Amino acid sequence: MHSAQLIPVALLCLQSLLYVVLALYASIWGSPVDASVAKGAFSWDAGMAYTLEQTTFLNHVPYYVNPEMLSLHFSGANARKLLRFEKGVEKQHYRTLVYRCYLESEHKSQLLSQSHGFFSSIVNEEKLDAVNSFQMMSCNELKAWKSE
Repeated sequence: MHSAQLIPVALLCLQSLLYVVLALYASIWGSPVDASVAKGAFSWDAGMAYTLEQTTFLNHVPYYVNPEMLSLHFSGANARKLLRFEKGVEKQHYRTLVYRCYLESEHKSQLLSQSHGFFSSIVNEEKLDAVNSFQMMSCNELKAWKSE
């Protein structure tokens, strides 16, 4: 196997390592989720109680809330409380993106490994095309993520 053929494998391994480090950083150093974002405070999907769709201000993350909860806790002069709540929503979404990006990276790395024969310089072009066309949607969304 030529050293030039190992470059894509090495790059994917480095990328996988980077995403593992990011995931560990987010889980260790990320501050705990705000108490206002307790379980049941919002949902990613519309449901019986979660009928009002909202979008966070900074990253435009869609989520659903109970309209009664929204008016009770965040009406009037509680704009700061709502922003703190939305930061918690975004923090949860960000952590999910980091995890999904890690999974996408691992999957792409596996596809790349499958495109090369074991101890062989033979490359399956069809499988290599699948690697090159694999879209890493969560990773792309992470790259565009805005932070304060």
